[in-house]
Amino acid sequence: MINLENWRKAKKIDLHTVEETDGKLTHIEINNEIPFEVRRIFLIYDIPTTRTVRGNHASKNTEFFIQAIYGTAFLELFDGKNTVIYELNSLVQGVYVPPMTWIKIYGFSKNTIVQVCASLEYKNCKYINSYEVYMNQVNID
Repeated sequence: MINLENWRKAKKIDLHTVEETDGKLTHIEINNEIPFEVRRIFLIYDIPTTRTVRGNHASKNTEFFIQAIYGTAFLELFDGKNTVIYELNSLVQGVYVPPMTWIKIYGFSKNTIVQVCASLEYKNCKYINSYEVYMNQVNID
């Protein structure tokens, strides 16, 4: 059954940006803006078409922080009952995604780069790649 307390934690997070005469600096502090220790960072890029969908999975045990570092994409989160869609289009914002959330990323503009920070290494992340299995595990009536 889904942990609604975790689901309510999914949110867009504004990152601290310092604007100076020689440019801008945006920083991310672990356990501050990102509410977990980052164990893995990966980039999604060179998306072949705007119809490409990335993700299409959930993780039983991993938290994510997802942001567009260049371009635009849409992040769809689903908890088994509720869907929320975020537009990823800013280097100074990202979205926190708790475990047991179905993730889809789509609508990539040309040359978009999406950065994903994860709370676990790939080998320890328990992915659910089947939507039907996911729906059974969230125990929706």
